[in-house]
Amino acid sequence: MKCIFLSNVLDPEFANKNNINTISFADNTAQYQLILGLQKKYKDDLIIITPSYNDFTNYNHRAEDVILNNSIKCIGIKNNSKNKIIYYLTIIYNYYKELKKQLNIYQNEKIVIITNGSHIFRSLPVVLLQRKFKFKFVPFLISSVELPEYKGINHIIASYSKHAMKKIDGSITYVENNSTHYSNMPYVTVLFSLNENDIMLSNELIKNKKEDSKKTKIFFGGALTEINGIHHLIRLIEKSPDFCEYTICGDGDYKDKLIELQKKNPNKLKFLGPVSHSYVLELEHNSDYVIMLRDTDSKMGQYHSNYSLPSKIFEYMLSGTPIILNKYNAIPKELSKFIDPFENCNIDNIIEFLIKNKKPSKKMKKKALEGRNYIIKNATAEVQNKKIINFIEKIMKTNKI
Repeated sequence: MKCIFLSNVLDPEFANKNNINTISFADNTAQYQLILGLQKKYKDDLIIITPSYNDFTNYNHRAEDVILNNSIKCIGIKNNSKNKIIYYLTIIYNYYKELKKQLNIYQNEKIVIITNGSHIFRSLPVVLLQRKFKFKFVPFLISSVELPEYKGINHIIASYSKHAMKKIDGSITYVENNSTHYSNMPYVTVLFSLNENDIMLSNELIKNKKEDSKKTKIFFGGALTEINGIHHLIRLIEKSPDFCEYTICGDGDYKDKLIELQKKNPNKLKFLGPVSHSYVLELEHNSDYVIMLRDTDSKMGQYHSNYSLPSKIFEYMLSGTPIILNKYNAIPKELSKFIDPFENCNIDNIIEFLIKNKKPSKKMKKKALEGRNYIIKNATAEVQNKKIINFIEKIMKTNKI
């Protein structure tokens, strides 16, 4: 049996040091952790196809092997990263070309094709080749199936994802709704797998956690978008008492507004822009609270609250720092006992909470550390990949290929 993974994975160390606009750090971690499990199981029968990322002095990336962690070899396809449209067009064509080549070579073997998501740039080549070749198609739904935030032609292109879901044989998902709403095929629900290096760094940071008795330190790190509720966070900063000190890292649509807000409130906001992943972890561990106010007011926000689970929750929980967040359906039930979400993003309620709890109580700290212990034990590649491998084996036994 051959397992083919259509990904856009980067070497983890490279991803940590470079700001690459074609993939998020969380998506990269999710893919890399899955690859570890697939390689352990299938060894030489695992074929990874991914865009190459050589020569960042220009936009054209030639086709050449991509090596992950100095040991895992991937087939790197040619692409052009000048802008998103050109990038997507080049990878669709070259995914198709390389996948067809591999299917021709191994057409007499059982094959499962896993894709990073169901989006058109990886699912279209698979669906087109279903007409000629026999294989099982299993997307890894790291993010939501649809992308309602896309507008115009991008929205039309992105809508193909829900059609691709009708062609699958099963799916791997973080949020059950993604699998049950768009398909009637089997699925397995998993947790985001933490990086072992992050866990080791977290252990060191926990030992050396810095306490500050003067300010209430609140941290946010991530994409500065409406989906991530940055508009709510800005209003919270504006209305918060002077004892609150917010640190925000990241890039996105609200960058300029945060720069202006920092100028007006230099003692209340530190906006750092994009920083290294390791520094983000350090800031999370040394804060009193970490915060994530997911938008649930707009139509787009309501969609993502039901179909999209930010990996940031797992990163936040790893820090052992109490989390300020609002309630939404995509949060796994098994994590809910370790967090106490607000009903919504009502700013006055959050400020009232901060006035009463300038520093987290012993009960809050205890619950946060219990949550940390739970995900360190369960949100790992070893535990989650075992579920995925068992699911793939089950899919390969159903019906004839």
